[in-house]
Amino acid sequence: MVSASAGITDRLLQLLENGAADGAALDAIRVHHLTLSEALLQGDRRETFRLELEEDLGTIAAILKAVRLLGRSAPEARSLVSGFGEVWSARLLAGYLASTGVGAVFVHAGEILTIRESELGPLVLWQESGRRLREHLSGAAPEVLVITGYVARDEAGVRTTLGRNGSDFSASIFGRLLEAAQITIWTDVDGVMSGDPRLVSETTVIPDLSYHEAMELAYFGARIIHPRTMGPAVERGIPIYIRNSFRPGEPGTRISAGAATATASRALRRSTALRWSTWKAPA
Repeated sequence: MVSASAGITDRLLQLLENGAADGAALDAIRVHHLTLSEALLQGDRRETFRLELEEDLGTIAAILKAVRLLGRSAPEARSLVSGFGEVWSARLLAGYLASTGVGAVFVHAGEILTIRESELGPLVLWQESGRRLREHLSGAAPEVLVITGYVARDEAGVRTTLGRNGSDFSASIFGRLLEAAQITIWTDVDGVMSGDPRLVSETTVIPDLSYHEAMELAYFGARIIHPRTMGPAVERGIPIYIRNSFRPGEPGTRISAGAATATASRALRRSTALRWSTWKAPA
């Protein structure tokens, strides 16, 4: 599962908020991705990516024109436009892996992952999503699937999204659909820390957490993994690893159905104490 390149989703949404076909902003997005393609792809793969990028940017320009004429952007327009960043990232990664000899296949989650909006957020339609995934693979067994995070489809087939920071949720969903042995969330920290380094000295990485402990830490303000992301993994008992993409040699934190650890228990007590220490009674 891949996210958009840093800042791209915000830039795409800003185009819609401005309600104008901002040629300079679109061109900056074009240059950014063409620069990435020059570093990652060669020959026909680079040219194919360029042509697909130009087609997508043309679609975005047409949507922006409609927004300008209507004077507002519909939710469907926001969902469609904001999801292009993941598409471009996935195409780049799939193309790069293929160029190194890896049997990588690009998969657009908007053709597979089917959801229904509810008061509690997106509800995954598991049977329909599973059926569409099986049809998409058609018995093939590629070495690597490079799947767009964040994007999905509704029951009518209209493109939508899982909301901001939805790529982790996408990973957990597809982990369940594919019956994965494990799910790894690659981030910029070595794992779940025993305390906030800005507030607590001598913090360490917690090597193991139970699902319950991770959810409690999230409730007490630890920015590690959203409880909804854990849902599909918890239902199937799939362990989740939090690891640092800049330090891949570090083992990270394993979140599973295992028993509580002493380090995790101390972190929970510390988080609870910090929460109470900053809470103020209403007047």
